[in-house]
Parts: sequence; C-alpha cells; structure tokens
Amino acid sequence: MTLEDASSAALEAARAGDLDALSHALTDRAEALARGEQPTPGVHAAGELTAQLLRSLIRDTALESARLRQVSE
Repeated sequence: MTLEDASSAALEAARAGDLDALSHALTDRAEALARGEQPTPGVHAAGELTAQLLRSLIRDTALESARLRQVSE
C-alpha cells in the first residue's frame, strides 16, 4: 500500500471510529515511510487530521468511561 493510500485509509478509519482499521492503516503508513516514501503536503495534512481525530476519540472514550463509572456507583 502506498503512503497516500495508507494515509487516506487511516483518515477514513479515524472518522468512522474504527480502531481496528485505524491500527492496520497506521501500520501500513509506517511501513511505507520505512520504505522511504516521502510525504506530500496532502499526506501530511491527512496525518495531522487523523491525529486530531484520534485525540478526540481518546477524549470521548475517557469521558464516556467516567460517566459509566458514575452510573455504576
């Protein structure tokens, strides 16, 4: 998979909240970078947006976890 394809797949997975697909796409992205593929501005932008979405998923999961702990107490 190319760096561009892997970056697009990661972004789509992050938007969908599909952590399994995101994990695979990020692995593919890392492998493409290790092969020496150079990121384009579009690839860089997709990576930045993916990171933002992942931070949002982490925050939302932490908030939901805290809410569920309160409900179960």
